[in-house]
Formats: sequence, C-alpha cells, structure tokens
Amino acid sequence: MALIMWTPDLAVGVAKIDEQHQQLFKAADDLAEAMWAGKGKEEVEKTIDFLADYTLFHFRDEETVMMQNQFPGYSVQKQAHEQFTQEITRLRQRFGSEEVGTSMAIEVLTGACNWLREHIKTMDKVLGGYLQKKGAIG
Repeated sequence: MALIMWTPDLAVGVAKIDEQHQQLFKAADDLAEAMWAGKGKEEVEKTIDFLADYTLFHFRDEETVMMQNQFPGYSVQKQAHEQFTQEITRLRQRFGSEEVGTSMAIEVLTGACNWLREHIKTMDKVLGGYLQKKGAIG
C-alpha cells in the first residue's frame, strides 16, 4: 500500500527530472512503509540515508541543467534545494535520537514530501516549461 506517491500531475515534462522525482517519492514511500511496519531502526536509517543521498544527486542534476540552459530562476531554485536538504538532514537527526518515535518521524517525512510536491508544482514545472520552450528536454 503506497503511503506517499508521485502522481502524474507532478510531471514537469522533462523525462530525466520526472524519473528522478518518481525515485524520490518511491524512496519516501519505502521509508514510510518501513516505519509503519515497525521494521528495525537500521533499515529505516538506511532508507533515510538513501533518500538524503538521492536528493543531493537529483538537485545537482537539476541545477546543472539550469546552469547549462541559463534558467533565470536558478538562484531561487538553488536556495529552495538547500532548504529541502536541510529538512532531510533534520529528519535524519530527529530519527536518530532515542526519544523520537516512528509516528513523529512519519510526520516529519510527510511534511518533507508535501514540501517536495509544492516545490515541483510551483518551481520545477516552471523549469520544465522553460526547458521545453528552449527545446532542451531529454
């Protein structure tokens, strides 16, 4: 049962970016399901680590595409990416502390996913439209 899902309304029209967004949502869903299933802390931490690492990989890719195509919203996007990275770091830290339970970690994760959805809908779709107009999709 998927708890956190990428949906077609989140497509930005750039295959590489859309595929990476889908992977981010899959990793977030895997984490939520592991926490709901009461799986070991090590497995949950491993999934959080993957999510954090993949987020950095994705943001680097997106920022490279923005720079290569002289996207005018680059600095705003980069700042938003840095804020999200900090949120994932906080999730790692909060879950790593003994007093934080699974339900609180899920609440933090859901908040991060909501942020990601909003970011895609408001910022990445603008990037996708810009790249499509430039013919720079792929």
